[in-house]
Amino acid sequence: MTRSQFAYILPVLLFLVLLYFLPMFKIVGISLEFPDFDLKHYVKLYESNAVRRIAWTTFVICTATTIITVFLSYILAYDLRFASPGRQKFMFMLVLLPLWTSALIRCVAWLILLRQNGLVNEALMFVGAIDTPLELVRNKIGVIVGMVHFLVPFAVLTLYASFRDIDERLMQASRSLGGRRIDTLSKVFLPLSATGVLQAVTLTFVFSLGFYVTPALLGGGRTVMLSEYVSVSVLQTLRWGLGTAICIVLAVLCIGLVLLSQRAIKRWNGAVA
Repeated sequence: MTRSQFAYILPVLLFLVLLYFLPMFKIVGISLEFPDFDLKHYVKLYESNAVRRIAWTTFVICTATTIITVFLSYILAYDLRFASPGRQKFMFMLVLLPLWTSALIRCVAWLILLRQNGLVNEALMFVGAIDTPLELVRNKIGVIVGMVHFLVPFAVLTLYASFRDIDERLMQASRSLGGRRIDTLSKVFLPLSATGVLQAVTLTFVFSLGFYVTPALLGGGRTVMLSEYVSVSVLQTLRWGLGTAICIVLAVLCIGLVLLSQRAIKRWNGAVA
């Protein structure tokens, strides 16, 4: 690397050091009671029934959110991949539209739509699908709905980028040999898009681990995830050691998931090649 090249990336390196690495080192120091390097806060994480329960709730919500998000996004990205140019522009606008709206506004909108006298319950009762209003907010259902709404655009863009690299002539060859549309999709397109699906799954799951506003509003205090518990530990109960320990565990988990995903993608690409 030449001096001129290093001069270009130096501001970025300083930015990362000052705004990311130094705070992370500070968090690690608090969680380990620096300079004593005491692991008592990590032991509390293992022994605390409350943390276990919240961790399990977080895992369930993140898993459900990931499955629903990737399923819906796969359908949207597939349709987007083979749509006409004019239709693609319109669909891209619809996909990106939620990103232009504040997460807080979206959560409030879902609260209005999903409450007992909201539009969703009123519509279901009008058509006779239900007799009494359903509990759709201040529980896991509301949290998952809000998180899926937030994450679908990211998953769609990830999958669409992967789908664009698939040679359309392979599917044309499948259909010319008598393959049905479902066979072409399941035996040709789906295996070739597996790496994109894995990337979307990793992105969605990692993103969902850090949600705070959506669970706090749509969960209504009844559905607490780890990120909200960190906020309570640091700002209300002042258990900084416990809160920072949870942060480090989540950071390590996210890094581990990304590394495992990259390794799995390399192996799959090697097997397909």
